Amino acid sequence: MIFLSQKARHSLKRLFDAILTLFLSILLCGCGTMSPLMQAIEKGDLKTAEDLLNQGASMNAGTLCDPAMPEYESYTALGCAAKNGRTAAVKLLLDKGADINQKWGGYRFGHWNPTPLILASMGGHTDTVKLLLDRGADVNATDSMSGIRALTIAAWSGDNPEIVKLLLDRGANVNEKNSEGTTPLIFAAGKGRPGMVKNLVERGADINAKDATGSTALSMAAYEGHNDVVTILVQAGADVDAAMVALETGANSGKSTAAATKSRQGVKSLEKYAQKGDKVTRSVTAGAVLGEQKTILGENKKDSPRQESIPSPTAVVEKDRSKVAVWDLTPGDIKAAYAQDLTSILVSEISRSGKYEVYSQDNVRTLAGWTAERMTLGCTDTKCLTALGQMDIAKLISGRVGKIGNRYSVSLNLFDTQNARAEKSVSEFGRSEEELIDLVQVAARNLLGITVGVSQAGEKASEKARPSLTSPSAGKTFTDPLTGMKFAFIKGGCFKMGDTFGDGEADEKPVHDACVDDYYLGKYEVTVGEFRKFADATGYRTEAEKGDGCFIHTGEKWERDRMVNWRTPGFSITDMHPVVCISWNDADAFARWMRGQGGKPYRLPTEAEWEYAARNGGEKIKYAWGNGDPSGNIADESVNRKFPKWPVWPGYDDGHVNTAPVGTFRMNGLGLYDLAGNVWEWYSDWYDQNYYQYSPKDNAKGPEKGQYRVLRGGGWDCYPFYLRASVRFRNDPTIQGTNAGFRLGFSAR
Repeated sequence: MIFLSQKARHSLKRLFDAILTLFLSILLCGCGTMSPLMQAIEKGDLKTAEDLLNQGASMNAGTLCDPAMPEYESYTALGCAAKNGRTAAVKLLLDKGADINQKWGGYRFGHWNPTPLILASMGGHTDTVKLLLDRGADVNATDSMSGIRALTIAAWSGDNPEIVKLLLDRGANVNEKNSEGTTPLIFAAGKGRPGMVKNLVERGADINAKDATGSTALSMAAYEGHNDVVTILVQAGADVDAAMVALETGANSGKSTAAATKSRQGVKSLEKYAQKGDKVTRSVTAGAVLGEQKTILGENKKDSPRQESIPSPTAVVEKDRSKVAVWDLTPGDIKAAYAQDLTSILVSEISRSGKYEVYSQDNVRTLAGWTAERMTLGCTDTKCLTALGQMDIAKLISGRVGKIGNRYSVSLNLFDTQNARAEKSVSEFGRSEEELIDLVQVAARNLLGITVGVSQAGEKASEKARPSLTSPSAGKTFTDPLTGMKFAFIKGGCFKMGDTFGDGEADEKPVHDACVDDYYLGKYEVTVGEFRKFADATGYRTEAEKGDGCFIHTGEKWERDRMVNWRTPGFSITDMHPVVCISWNDADAFARWMRGQGGKPYRLPTEAEWEYAARNGGEKIKYAWGNGDPSGNIADESVNRKFPKWPVWPGYDDGHVNTAPVGTFRMNGLGLYDLAGNVWEWYSDWYDQNYYQYSPKDNAKGPEKGQYRVLRGGGWDCYPFYLRASVRFRNDPTIQGTNAGFRLGFSAR
C-alpha cells in the first residue's frame, strides 16, 4: 500500500477534479450546465469565485455562459466573463493564470472557437476589451473555424467607435478578411451601422474591397436598404458602378425571389448616384448624413392605430435654406463626452428651426475629403472659411463649453464664409453643470436669432407649458447622493384625467377626477450611465441579455435580435442617452436597488402621477409641451429621410432618428424633460382597459393584478396620436425594446 502525504493527496485530488471537469465540459459542451465558478461570476460574487479557484476550480474548461440558452453557447470561464462584460472577473481570472488567448466554444450558428478578446468585442464591452489588450491579448487572433477576428465581430455586432479605436490603435488590420473574404467594412455596411462605417473609412478601410461573392460594402448596404450608410459610402468615394454590377449579378443568379427583389431594389437605390458610362455623381444633401445612428424605427403600438391629421407648420423649402457648418464644441475643464453631447444638442437646435441645412464637422470632412489631422486644426482661418464658401456653406459656428471658477459657460462664434470673417459671438453663463444644455439652446437662439422648433402660434399656445429657457429650475429639487440622479418636486393636486379632447381610444375613457399627493419625479429618464452603475455594482443582467435579446424594428416589423441589449442597442449612444432594451422587471430591479442604498423610497411612479406631470400640473393640454407645435424627440422629418412612408409630424425635424441625450429638448413648467417622446416609460400600474370606469379618485395605483404593465409618454418612433398626454399603452413586463425605458419617483411624505 502506498501512503501519500496530505499535500500529495490534495494535489492528486485537484488533478482528478480538473480531469473530470474537462471531461464533463467536453461531453456537455453546448448542452450542459453552468459551472459553480461561472455561477459565482454571473452573480458578481467574486469572493466565492476566488475561493473556488483557490480550491482548484478549472478556469480553462468549458462552461455554459447562460443557463437559459443551453443549446447556444459554451466557452471557458474567461471567455464567458469577457463575453458578458464582467471586467472585474476577467481581471481575477487573468491574475490566477487563465490563458488570455485560449480558443474554445460552441455557438448556435455552428461551432466556432473565439478568443476572449473576440467575445468581448462581440459584446461591445469597452472596458473588458481594454483590459484584455492591456494584458497582452492577440488583437489579430482568429477564430480558426471561420477566420473571424475581434475587429470583424465588433463591426458586425455593434456600433461602438471606442472599441474600433482601441483595436486599431493596438494593431488590428482594418482590411482583415474572414474565410469568406468579408472585411469589417462590408460587415458594418451590411448590418447598417453608419457610425462604424465612418470610423472604419476614416482609419483607412478599403472602401471598394470585395468578398468571395463579389459584394462590396456599398452593394451590401444598398441590398439591405441602409440608405444612410449608402450616402456615407458614396460621399467617401465608393465605386457605385461596381456595386450595381454586384447587385445585378445577384438579381440574376437564381437566388430566391425575395433575394432577387432586394438586389433589384438595391440597384434602383443607386441609380441616382451613377449614370452608365459617366463618373459617379455625389450631389448628396449633407442633411441626409446628419447624425450617425442606425435607423431602427418603431411603429404604432396600439391594436387599432390611427394617425392624427396635423396641419404642417410653415416650412422653408429645402433649396432656400442657408447652409451652416457646426464644428465640434471644444471642452474646457469639463468631460469631452459632455462636449460631444452638447454639440449634438446645438445641431438639433439649429435643425429644428427649419431655416438652415446643417452640416456637422464629420459631414464637412466627408464632403471635402479632408484628413482627420486637418479637422483638428479648426476652421477659423481664411483658407478654411473660403473653402467652406466654395462648398456653398454660408456660415460656420464654432465654440467652447467650460468652467470658469464656479460658473459654467458656453461661448459660440458665427463666421461669414463668403467674406472669411467673424460675424458675431455670444456667451451664456450658469452655476451648475445641469444648466449647460439650456445654455447651449439659448446661445444658439441668440446667435442666429431663431425660435427653435416652434412656430409663433405654437410658442403662444404652449407658453404656459414651459418656462423660459434661461430659468433652468422650475422648483425645488433633490439629487441622489449615490447616482447623482435629479428629481423635481411636484406639488400634488386634482385634475381631469383621460381623453379630455375627445379624440382618444376606449381605454382613455371616461374622463374622471384624479388627485395625487405631493411627490418627486425624475427630471430625466434613467440614463445609460446610471443603469451602468447598477449593473456594475450588482452584476445584474437584463432580461434581454439573459434571453433572446431586445426587440428592434427592421423597417418592416418588430423582431428580436439577440445581439441587441441596453449596452449595444444598434445605434450610437453615450452615458447621457436614456437606457433602452429594459423590461418592466429590469426597471423594478433598478428601483429596488436604489431603495436598498439607504436613499429615498424610490419606485416606479403611477400613471396618474405621470399624466398629472405631463399636463404641467393638471392643465388641459394635449401634449406634454402644450397645445402647439412639438418640442421633443419624436417621429419626424429625420425619420422620413430614412423611411419616406413612415407617419411623422409633418414639417418638424428634431435631428435625431433614434434616442437623443436626455434633456436635449425644453423642460416643461415643472422642470421635467422628455415627458413626451425619446422613449416610452414603464410605470408601476397593471393595465386594465376598463380601469378608468372604477379607479379611485385619490392616488390611483392601478388594478391589483393583470397581464400587462403600463407604459406612457411615447418614444422617438411615435407620431402625433401616440404622443398625447392621455395615451395609455401596455406590454408584458418581460418585454423590452429599443424604444422603451423608464424614470423613477418617490413620495414626498
